[in-house]
Amino acid sequence: MKDFLDTCILFTAFDTRDAHYEEVCIFLENQDDFLISIYQEKEEIPKLFLRKQRFFMEAIKFSKNRSHITDYSIFTDKEKIILKKLRHQIASGLETEDGLIEKQREILLIRKKINEFIQTRISKKVIPIEKIDPTLVSLITKENKNKADAKIISSAIQEHQENELIAFTLDKNDWKIIPIKEKIENLKFKCPEVRFLR
Repeated sequence: MKDFLDTCILFTAFDTRDAHYEEVCIFLENQDDFLISIYQEKEEIPKLFLRKQRFFMEAIKFSKNRSHITDYSIFTDKEKIILKKLRHQIASGLETEDGLIEKQREILLIRKKINEFIQTRISKKVIPIEKIDPTLVSLITKENKNKADAKIISSAIQEHQENELIAFTLDKNDWKIIPIKEKIENLKFKCPEVRFLR
């Protein structure tokens, strides 16, 4: 049986400030055959890093010029709240440009470590992006309201049809497939076990 990793597991494994860092590291140390979806590697992870880089670029611009106007439309609702808090901290003198640059460097280092992990510890990247079942994605998106996670979950479900797997995540909100398990099975898919590492 293979272990399918959600993207949040990869980010947490290399972010020492994450509340779940230690438990994820212990989990990864004791396992050695991991799967992710091609979608995660080719689309989701690069987009997440691009957004994180833009996030810190906006904060750095504001730290240099307090009248800088941020285009919030490129950020998620959660990122907007965090960025507004960060701007307030900058304006209050609680966060410095040097501190922001250091955080940006940390993001680049995490990116490098995730890419190395994918190259060295991921045994298989599953389901070509164009083969992700759109009906399954639509069904899951209706439940969790997160299309990116729906594509990852769909990839895990589709791979599970051929190779039994267990999906691991920290995301208890977007990975709830139990409420729609019957609907998924009506589409002729078996659901993998989902384990939450928290």
